[in-house]
Amino acid sequence: MAFLIRFWYLILLVFIVSLVSAVGLLYLQREDWLPPPGRDETEVADEVPGMSVEYSRWNYHISSVEDLRVKIEGEREVIRKEQAQLEILDKRVRSEIEELERIRAEITAIREGINADYIEIEEAERANIAQLSSVYTEMRPEAAVNILVDLDLELVVKILSGMDEEPASRILAEMSAAPEESKMRGMAARITRMMQLIK
Repeated sequence: MAFLIRFWYLILLVFIVSLVSAVGLLYLQREDWLPPPGRDETEVADEVPGMSVEYSRWNYHISSVEDLRVKIEGEREVIRKEQAQLEILDKRVRSEIEELERIRAEITAIREGINADYIEIEEAERANIAQLSSVYTEMRPEAAVNILVDLDLELVVKILSGMDEEPASRILAEMSAAPEESKMRGMAARITRMMQLIK
């Protein structure tokens, strides 16, 4: 309070400057709120019969405002429709993303299951091949050749590859010793080539 009392003359000066500024602004904008000097008020009133000058001016401003309001409402309606369409598209995109995520999770689960099954099948096949290799190792070469000749060539290659070199070479020698017209003879050469590719 003591501060305000000491500087009362400054406050009074600010008030006076503000008042003079406001009056000056009103004076500069007098054309907007005073009728133009060269025009008779009866001319304005005659433009719309039966209306006063003030009502005519007011009516003109109100119609301009009404036009603006109608235009703004139209634009708002367009924006509302576009916003509703965007919301629909947004929901659709979100649902499709969720569906894709679900499908991706299913594919990942299936892939993991297939990989696990493949590893299990490979291990079982290796165990079977190892068992068959040991069985054919114990057999006489002639008996082994008689059975192997009727098996699939890839299976024969896997069985012989799982055997030690000595019993495998005896079986291949037995196949090569077969008569020329026998299919065992050509089979020995093909098996040898395939075994080279494996190793």
